[in-house]
Amino acid sequence: MKNGKLYELLKSFSGHDYLRAEKFLASPFFNEDTNLLRMIRYFHELHDKREEFPADKEELYRKIFSEEDNYDEKMFRYRLSSLSMLLEDFISVKFLQQDSVQWNVIRQKAIFARSCNKSFEYVSALIGKELSRAYKDKDSLLQSYMSNLNLLEFQASRSGRASGLPFREALISLDKFYLSSKLKLSAEFINAGNVLSEENNVLLLDEARKAAAFDEFREEPSIAVYSAVVDLLLSVESTDEFERFYSLLKTNIQFFSPHERLELYHYLKNFCIRMINTGRQEFLSVLFSIYKMNLSDIKIFRDEFLSPWEYKNIVTLGLRQGEHEWVHDFIHGYRKFIEPNQQENAYLYNLGNWYFHQGRHSEMLKIFQQVEFTDLFYQLDTRSLLLKTYYETGEDEQLLYHASAFRVFLSRNKQVSSYQRKVYRNFISYTVKLFRSGTSKDKLIKLLDEVRSVRQIADLRWLEKKITELL
Repeated sequence: MKNGKLYELLKSFSGHDYLRAEKFLASPFFNEDTNLLRMIRYFHELHDKREEFPADKEELYRKIFSEEDNYDEKMFRYRLSSLSMLLEDFISVKFLQQDSVQWNVIRQKAIFARSCNKSFEYVSALIGKELSRAYKDKDSLLQSYMSNLNLLEFQASRSGRASGLPFREALISLDKFYLSSKLKLSAEFINAGNVLSEENNVLLLDEARKAAAFDEFREEPSIAVYSAVVDLLLSVESTDEFERFYSLLKTNIQFFSPHERLELYHYLKNFCIRMINTGRQEFLSVLFSIYKMNLSDIKIFRDEFLSPWEYKNIVTLGLRQGEHEWVHDFIHGYRKFIEPNQQENAYLYNLGNWYFHQGRHSEMLKIFQQVEFTDLFYQLDTRSLLLKTYYETGEDEQLLYHASAFRVFLSRNKQVSSYQRKVYRNFISYTVKLFRSGTSKDKLIKLLDEVRSVRQIADLRWLEKKITELL
């Protein structure tokens, strides 16, 4: 049972889904077998009680139906299969009804098949209004094309001749859908790290990029934006292409769904991160501005959770920019947008980090003594913060003890990657060397040269700062 598709389907159901599914199965239009309704009600009861499904089919049958009934495995398997198919129909209808444009395009085609002209014209007008309010993404462009195709066939059936028919509208809407989809998928392909070699060449990409500049297409938000994304990805480090994409996105962001907006923001952020990694530190402030623009887009957080790692990155970046007050408000104000089961750890770690940057070490230590982080990244970063705190507060014994314990943790924890082990071991080693160098200028100069040549050190920036403060 647990390996079957019915179990998989039902595990995706909420209590509300069960209620709607029962109404669906109670309709003779969709289902004439009342036994299937009994089955879904039994599964609903298990869901509400948080109980698992019986593993044995015969036991499951006896729970749903009478103990006295003869168990017919072949018949029961047929009912399980029928219920699966009807539930697939249910979730498909539910999904379709959530997209009113797509639903009406299907209505439009069904009405056309029956030659109901007045209804067809009414639904066509309705689709036009809905598309004017819809997001301007590839899905709406597909729906526009399908609607125009229906309209073309409808008018052809009425006129009986080809002249004067809206072929151009149908062709233009087809081209818009194709170009939008082609450019979006090409951007994802390039961004995934696939090299545009002869074997992996994106066919017709050059032609699509040229077509995107045509008068008929360049004002279409989805085409303009994804054309700019492709240009940015192919130019690697062109700040001109970055500025063009950034400007286009700010102008057209409202035309994309919350989920797609997040994807588009990622292209901007990834470019900034690449530039920062090559030493272009001026992109730190640009990246911070992009995060702020992302956060001000309230629609995103109605449909999407804020990743705890994005939350952490924003805090880290804001602290590096010296935006301490803004970061404090962000930590408290945006914790509610993180998934509930990840909220507390994200909040406490970042609040502790904020206290560290304020020099309020005792408050940071108090927070970290209250919680035991289970996630490896929090464990590594928390141990680093503690090591820095013991150095900054002059707690020599605690520093050396914690450095030793941190090394043991890195050696014994199997989740730590070889790269993480290397950069954190280097961080521990050079922090202890910094402590033992005291105020000796010669030792400090040698240490600074050494850390700058090694580079592969966690929190290198903090070490450089502390060494230069003593010189």
